[in-house]
Amino acid sequence: MSFIPEPQTLAPRRPGGRAAGRAAVRAAVRVPSAAHVVVAGLRVLATGVLAIVVLGTGQARAQSVERDERDTLRVCADANLLPYSNRQGQGYENRLARMLGDHLGIPVAYQWWPQTMGFVRNTLNKRTCDVVLSINAENEMVLNTNPYYRSVYTLVYRSDLGIEIDSLDHPIAGDLRYGVVEKTPAVSLLRAHGYTKLRPYQLTTDTRSRKPAQQAVIDVAKGVVDAAIVWGPIAGYEAAQLDTPLTVVPLVNETVGTQLSFAITMGVRRGQLAWKHQLNDFIRANRGTIRQLLAGYHIPLVDDDGRLIEVSQ
Repeated sequence: MSFIPEPQTLAPRRPGGRAAGRAAVRAAVRVPSAAHVVVAGLRVLATGVLAIVVLGTGQARAQSVERDERDTLRVCADANLLPYSNRQGQGYENRLARMLGDHLGIPVAYQWWPQTMGFVRNTLNKRTCDVVLSINAENEMVLNTNPYYRSVYTLVYRSDLGIEIDSLDHPIAGDLRYGVVEKTPAVSLLRAHGYTKLRPYQLTTDTRSRKPAQQAVIDVAKGVVDAAIVWGPIAGYEAAQLDTPLTVVPLVNETVGTQLSFAITMGVRRGQLAWKHQLNDFIRANRGTIRQLLAGYHIPLVDDDGRLIEVSQ
């Protein structure tokens, strides 16, 4: 999750969402005391306004100047949100951070914070870290880099159903009961088709104890629902973790007007143009390696035209 805005804000975390296990990493742990509201698996951020430093004293001016040089790569990340990141360094963001740290020749440290409705405000904008490694390209709270991947909402169903569905236009699709996270493009898509057999999963929740998008996929394996439609990185990764064989179908053949694919970038503070350009250089130089990394997490990738990209392993 992927910070995917809710449909009404798009007219659009990881979308429902979804990057430390090495000697060079110094973990800066900060755990909020109150329960946090997270957009389940979609990695959605609340809209907000970047605080303006009022200039007028030498100290204020010094605080407003961003460093172009850094001795540590400080990453804003969730400590428990695979496939993105976790404290054990198992997510793709963790591995991407290591690649970036090696590229820059500096160690990696993390500012841990749950993917809540205040994630950017409490991490990047407080200057406790310097980059969010996965954020929706249309998010206006940050300065976005160039996109480094695009994914798509994805259908998941049990392979033993004995059917082959490549879009919701399939004759049997309307007979299925779907698990969906509320207020996501999946809901809009099903309603556009006139399908009403939905099991909603709560959009806002505490990510430390509940992960509705992941739970929707688990419930497909358990037979609680016939199918689920969730954000691609979560759908592909979670399905691969389960013992029950699941069929994963990126929804690239839909004919209705609902936007289902979204570009993902890195995000830095506004005004950090030099830092943004450094990250763009890294993305450009490592695009093929990054694709291989994402494919290893079973993340469906699409091009700018929404066509599925096949990545050889």
